[in-house]
Amino acid sequence: MDDVGLVQADVARGTPVRTAAGVVAALDDIPAGHKVAVRPVAAGAPVHKYGEVIGTASEDIPPGAHVHLHNLGVGPHGAAHAAPRRAPASWRPPAAPTREHFLGYRRADGRAATRNYIAVLPTVNCSATVARLVAQAATAAHAGAPGLDGVIALTHDLGCGMAEGTTGDDILRRTLRGYAAHPNIAAVLTISLGCEVNQPENVFGEHVPAATLGIQELGGTAATVNVALERVAEMVAGVAHLRREPIPVSSWCSGCSAAAATRTPA
Repeated sequence: MDDVGLVQADVARGTPVRTAAGVVAALDDIPAGHKVAVRPVAAGAPVHKYGEVIGTASEDIPPGAHVHLHNLGVGPHGAAHAAPRRAPASWRPPAAPTREHFLGYRRADGRAATRNYIAVLPTVNCSATVARLVAQAATAAHAGAPGLDGVIALTHDLGCGMAEGTTGDDILRRTLRGYAAHPNIAAVLTISLGCEVNQPENVFGEHVPAATLGIQELGGTAATVNVALERVAEMVAGVAHLRREPIPVSSWCSGCSAAAATRTPA
């Protein structure tokens, strides 16, 4: 039960106020929007509003009194009336938390990741729908798989009638390479339409760092989705052994710098 109510307009001292004990005269001038006691509250007892404890009474509060900073506070005087504390959660981190490391996935090139995603990457807007269908179905099929945080589609609306060598073409290909090389991506499946300007080899060069499927080559959307799900299942099995480990912040940062220095500029 609430111990206080809110007045909707200024209430002058002596104005009748309805309380749990009946109608009483307001003991103070109470500004609009402030609290008025609707039942007696003993000093040190919790004060309830909307079913929640909002503080403790610093003195005895009679019905009709203005409840504000002068008679409401927080502190040890209300400890005897406080609600019991919840038991701490049973989960404990595998390593004691410090400011010197975080729990991440170590990559072969020395970099570290905070997540383990399999990315479905369309080269063109025409293959974006297939990428979304694959990611949606694979997420449901592999929910809770060891070492996997999810299967995501990194879609866009470009890549078809773009002129090669233009600024827009360069930005798209650089962005797709950035997606594929991101440390949080454990594996990549590239979905191509087949006839677009932005072919996978144009994005990644001769050595495509991803499994690649072509919609036209496979015979349409449904066939590509089915084959893609098989490829994703293989990738899920490939990341099952990965586990988080304590990674020192210092080595993580130096690893990022080293990897950035050896990476081919976009």
